[in-house]
Amino acid sequence: MISPSKWTPFAQIKDFWKERKQLMHTRDRGVVMIVDDVDSEIDILVDVLHKDYEVCVAMDGENALEAAAEVCPDLILLDVVMPDMDGYEVCRRLKQDSKTRDIPIIFVTVLSEEGHEATGLQLGAVDYITKPFNRDIVLARVRNHMDLIEAHRLKEDVNRIISHDMRNELGIIIGYPEILLMGDNLSPDQRKKIEKIRNSSYVLLNMVNLELQLYRMERGLYNFVPSDVDVLKVLHGIMEHREEIRELKSIGVEITVGGRTPEMGKQFLVHSEELLLRSMLSNLVVNAIEASPPGGTVSMDMHKGEFAWIIIHDEGAIPVEIRERFFDKYVTSGKRCGTGLGAYSALLTAKTHGGTIDMRTSEEEGTTISVQLPL
Repeated sequence: MISPSKWTPFAQIKDFWKERKQLMHTRDRGVVMIVDDVDSEIDILVDVLHKDYEVCVAMDGENALEAAAEVCPDLILLDVVMPDMDGYEVCRRLKQDSKTRDIPIIFVTVLSEEGHEATGLQLGAVDYITKPFNRDIVLARVRNHMDLIEAHRLKEDVNRIISHDMRNELGIIIGYPEILLMGDNLSPDQRKKIEKIRNSSYVLLNMVNLELQLYRMERGLYNFVPSDVDVLKVLHGIMEHREEIRELKSIGVEITVGGRTPEMGKQFLVHSEELLLRSMLSNLVVNAIEASPPGGTVSMDMHKGEFAWIIIHDEGAIPVEIRERFFDKYVTSGKRCGTGLGAYSALLTAKTHGGTIDMRTSEEEGTTISVQLPL
């Protein structure tokens, strides 16, 4: 057994872990954080794991929260019974923080009463290990979860490579229609078809970018570089792309500025990124079209005051069972191919702008989505 002198709690070696942070995740060895207040229990876990993994130790809840945010371990072994802050509360707080919510947690405890395991799993834990430890079981379970983490990372790496290559090709596909549309030798029908090719290419590009965008926005890492973008142009492009589904359901569309139909050539400029704004509004508008009853109307109005407002209304009502969770991740209802990411990504995008999104819905008045963006 390794003695306590062979390991040191995170609280006493913060600078060391700060220096190691960048190096750790480029190595083959994963990082496991142990959270326990009993030296002898830590000894056993460190002895079992240190040959295969980097090990970080925190001996109370507050240091565990700080260490998890600083070190970003691959896996956390979390004791349930600790003074001041128990493991359940530590888990709750970890899952509330965007920096740590995705770290898998295995609860470690002597508790055996019925219901404790269910409590941990409901809080988001992925597994449970009971004391006294069986070393083989501890190592096997940690290895299984670390293998799953590695497989997930490999999948993400492959996706990023594919996404990078697809973005390069889509850039070419988008570029040529833009060049053709600059000419004056196109008939109206030809121009309309080329615009559809361009708009479909933008939609595909948004789909390719979505996963990486969400990942960066969730962690506050998205590099937002805004410029003036015309909301009217973006909305008209979305409407043209969704023309078939609108006609199939006989959905009417009203686009207004300050309650009035805008004059030809009028712009409504916001400080944004065109692809990001297009992705956000496309998700919200498509939701509105799909939720509208046949023959209904989707209206989009915008105005400026202290903020820029974009108001999207449809005559359908959001199902009662998802109203409180409408902007949560993976929440969907009644869509065979729904991902549950549309409203969630729209909310993240609005927050990335420094804005907000609000939703009101009822059977009598339909659904109104209000997007607020800073000027």
